[in-house]
Amino acid sequence: MRRALVPFLLVFSLVSAPLAARQHAVRASAPLAVPGIDAIAQHALDQGIPGVIISVKKRNAYFHKAWGFSDTDAHVARRDDDVFQVGSVTKQFTAAAILRLEEAGKLHVFDRIRTWLPELDARFDAITIEQLLTHTAGLGDYLADLGTDLFATKSEREILALIASKNLLFAPGSHWSYSNSGYYLLGVIVERAANEPYDQFLRDTFFTPLGLDRTSYCGTNGPVPSGYYLDVPSGATVPMPNLDVSILYSAGGICSTANDLLRWNHALVSGAAISTASYARMTTGVRPTEERPPGYGYALVIDRLDGRRWIWHNGIVFGFQTHLAWFPDEDLTIAVSIDVDAVPSELATPIAIDVARAMAP
Repeated sequence: MRRALVPFLLVFSLVSAPLAARQHAVRASAPLAVPGIDAIAQHALDQGIPGVIISVKKRNAYFHKAWGFSDTDAHVARRDDDVFQVGSVTKQFTAAAILRLEEAGKLHVFDRIRTWLPELDARFDAITIEQLLTHTAGLGDYLADLGTDLFATKSEREILALIASKNLLFAPGSHWSYSNSGYYLLGVIVERAANEPYDQFLRDTFFTPLGLDRTSYCGTNGPVPSGYYLDVPSGATVPMPNLDVSILYSAGGICSTANDLLRWNHALVSGAAISTASYARMTTGVRPTEERPPGYGYALVIDRLDGRRWIWHNGIVFGFQTHLAWFPDEDLTIAVSIDVDAVPSELATPIAIDVARAMAP
């Protein structure tokens, strides 16, 4: 993952709602018309994006469609249930996992992280779980420190040692800086508080109960999907290698579909995934400043688009880009998945913005 929130950012309890209520809550029931959607998708394909999937839910009405190819050489058509790597949208699941554990009395977001990570040294004493959630802990970014060493399996011990080897960028709580390191540490805290592996906790707590049948920790339900790199000047696309999932982990290791992401967002905002009080905290977080133009909650950007309240996060990982957005005043959710990455272009977010404007009241 490079920058996962552009222009200013880098590239988941045991207290649960009844299963039947959850499954009912995340299903849409009526067709939805999205004005100009084919033209929006065609514009994306014209930019060199091999395949795009757009899912939209407005109240109980629903739209879902795929365009382009999953294999550009063999001209295999992209399917609307294709699985993509979602990059930093993973962070929403990690944050929600922390909150479910808090609801179960297993931890508190104001715990100092060395309660759970005693192998870190005294420089980390003041950092709280909430500061990891809101990117205010002062941590750098371990992905940047790995350089080109991104394709071999790394142990938890290796990544923790790498994070601990770097000085803090600022005093915890004093500033804001997007950090994959913080969300890696949150995954380790989830495992230690839940006493089970991160991927198993997510599967048992969210994926299975919420009917997210096509969502998994990448590589557990099949091969990790591969995407493309787009050379923007020439428009040429080339296959991209996959980062090792052990490196992405709780900062970016989930695979899903655009359809499942709609269901996830609805479960998140409706009280099916976490309590409504917990979700309110996810959308409070730290307020806007010069260094973070929108507000940033727990893995959610609190923003406005053309005056409309807009809560979103995107993800960029080798070969894929994703954008998941919710307009709470309209109960409008948009998920965009594309199978290409590009430098320096952010490609999925403009598609989501075009769809949002097409659906403006």
